[in-house]
Amino acid sequence: MTFLFVAPRYHTNLHFQIKALVDHGHLVHFWSLYRGGAEYYEAVVPKVLGFSSTFLFLNRLFNSSGGRLIKNNFELKYGYPPLFDLLRRQALLKPEVVVIKNIASLYSLIVAAFAKLSGSRVIFLVQIPKHRSKTKSFSVFLVGCLFGAKVITPVLGETSFKNKNDNLIYIPFSYPGVTILPARFVSGSVKIICVGKFQERKDQLSLVEVLNTLKNKHDWRLTLIGQDDEEIYIKKMHQYITIHNLANLITVKTDLPWERVQKEYAAHDLFVLPSYLEAASCAVLEAMAHGLPVLTSDDNGTMWYVRPGVNGEHFRA
Repeated sequence: MTFLFVAPRYHTNLHFQIKALVDHGHLVHFWSLYRGGAEYYEAVVPKVLGFSSTFLFLNRLFNSSGGRLIKNNFELKYGYPPLFDLLRRQALLKPEVVVIKNIASLYSLIVAAFAKLSGSRVIFLVQIPKHRSKTKSFSVFLVGCLFGAKVITPVLGETSFKNKNDNLIYIPFSYPGVTILPARFVSGSVKIICVGKFQERKDQLSLVEVLNTLKNKHDWRLTLIGQDDEEIYIKKMHQYITIHNLANLITVKTDLPWERVQKEYAAHDLFVLPSYLEAASCAVLEAMAHGLPVLTSDDNGTMWYVRPGVNGEHFRA
């Protein structure tokens, strides 16, 4: 079968799903609007379509983020590639299945509408809990009605809540386990790793502040790995590290290739992600696959993969 994946950018949390399709003989294409800072192309190389000239003009006029095309809300909702080129490519490719990330964007709806007209099956990818207090999502219901679409989420949620969207399906993230696990907690100091973009909502600074209170009680080392994103937040974090004389305990590594990050897990003892408003962090699964116990906040969609007392713990964000 021919699959077309469509998303604002190629995110590595799709890598193993796409690789499984390729390994089983399916033809997979991926179209994105832009290229991210850390992407991994072993399974498929995405085609970056870019933004239409009309959208670029509108972006300069109406985008309150200053016209930056770096994952701001205006771009995610209203950004789209050159329209004629997009529809021409889709008509020539004739994919049997179109998989769309980001359910509430103009780009997604254009692709879904043309897929429906062309007879392609439509699947949307979301990161909302299947089970939550809001038992029915109007967006999920609407794409089911308009496009006959199934919607897949990797977030289970609290199963005491019902799910009233018949087309919302829970399929967990997949990640292969490491065959040979290194020994842990053997160096004397606890080696902690945190992986996530340097953004305020990732909250690496809170982790640094907590560890600062423990520096005279416990022997620890911290490695922060992520993509440079929010400049003011990054400066604030570096200032705290400098003022509290933590530079000899904390290592900051930016913009590492994905495969380098995987090797970093093996060199550490404990994974901590203190983020909030985290739809679903794939780094939690990467860490667990490398045999690391995981500490994550209760405001992270992949907290449901962590079994307290077994492979990690949750804490309040």
